[in-house]
Amino acid sequence: MTKAMITAAMVVALGQSAAASTVNFSSSLFSDTKSTVTYSVDGIDLTFWAESAGTPERFFKNGGLSFGYSYMHALTIVASEAIQLTRLNGKTTKLDPSGASLPFSVLVREEVQADNLAFPAYQWGWLDLSEQNIIIPKNTTFAIDGDFQSWNWQSEAVLGAMQFEAYTPPPIPLPATAWLFLGALGVLGAMRGRGKSAGTV
Repeated sequence: MTKAMITAAMVVALGQSAAASTVNFSSSLFSDTKSTVTYSVDGIDLTFWAESAGTPERFFKNGGLSFGYSYMHALTIVASEAIQLTRLNGKTTKLDPSGASLPFSVLVREEVQADNLAFPAYQWGWLDLSEQNIIIPKNTTFAIDGDFQSWNWQSEAVLGAMQFEAYTPPPIPLPATAWLFLGALGVLGAMRGRGKSAGTV
């Protein structure tokens, strides 16, 4: 019994880990000559727009996508299906004189879903978003935005990857009245069946 439970738990865990999809921002798709890229992963099309502090708007690469006063200030995204953000990978490469890193915000329809997300300095690290329930409906614009309002003009950060999962809304439970109605129909059906069988005897 215990072995069966452990096996089942392992299968569930493998299924959950396999469900995560990753966008690699170090991909050659994100050329610094482009401002828009469509990236397809696991049957979902994601389109990315670079919003740069300078002109023209384009992606800046440094082992990933570079954010900073002279680089991008935001990455705007839209997905062809509903998704849930689970993790962001990146690092802070340069700090301002005060030593503060460049914080990030995740915006959905320009509303803040998560803010003050700071990558570790000078090394790659993951920000866990899985508990924040950042769910983006299909064809809805969202953004990963560098918070330059904090006056961290000399800060720079690199976004290396984004993990997400295809989102399927949970089924809507039937209200109690619906269950009572269905139960009543079942009783009526049973009574009708009994009546027919009694009439044939």
